[in-house]
Amino acid sequence: MKKVLVLWDDQYHPYQAIEEALAKALPASEWDVTATTDPADLDRLPADLDLLVFFSNRKPAHMPEGEWRAEGIQLQWLRRIEEGGVGALLIHAGLTGYPDRSIVHTRIARGRFIRHPEHCMTSFIPATDKKDHPVLEGVDAFYGDDEHYMCAVDTAGVEPLAYATSEHGTSIAAWTHQAGKGRVVCACPGHFKAIFNKPQMIRLMNNMARYAARGWQE
Repeated sequence: MKKVLVLWDDQYHPYQAIEEALAKALPASEWDVTATTDPADLDRLPADLDLLVFFSNRKPAHMPEGEWRAEGIQLQWLRRIEEGGVGALLIHAGLTGYPDRSIVHTRIARGRFIRHPEHCMTSFIPATDKKDHPVLEGVDAFYGDDEHYMCAVDTAGVEPLAYATSEHGTSIAAWTHQAGKGRVVCACPGHFKAIFNKPQMIRLMNNMARYAARGWQE
């Protein structure tokens, strides 16, 4: 049983869009999932935590914006990943909102959200040379109405896994890297409930979690 802490829910990304798909991706028979809407819970990470999942960058209501973005909080997450082997997933809005050159973007995600056009039909396409990667096992290309996230990614410091295409172009949509003892996996799809509930997205999230969670790493 792997212990997971999930941060979700914000003004533009309600948890109700995610909860059904997450329950299928991380079934209770294998995953002990605690989901929170309060980022203050991330100040006291459990000692036995195996996986940290960001669906949101929501800040605590009691904390000024600048303090929530402070390096001290981000350093705590980084140490648990690099030194403790805790895995980290950053999905859709989990990639947004931190300052340029922040620890989250330069050390944890090694990429950051730049912009997205109005929601449109967007394809998630596994890289042809990465179809055998554990994160993409059993994941075929899928297509739907979504926000096409355009991200600036340190492609020299990560392993690109998949791409997004739409009428607005092509961009990297999933990537991974080793961060000390921990693994980090990032994925851009996931604005609408219909995208989260696609079987391929559920399989992708399950693969991401198995690949990154402490103790399941090869």
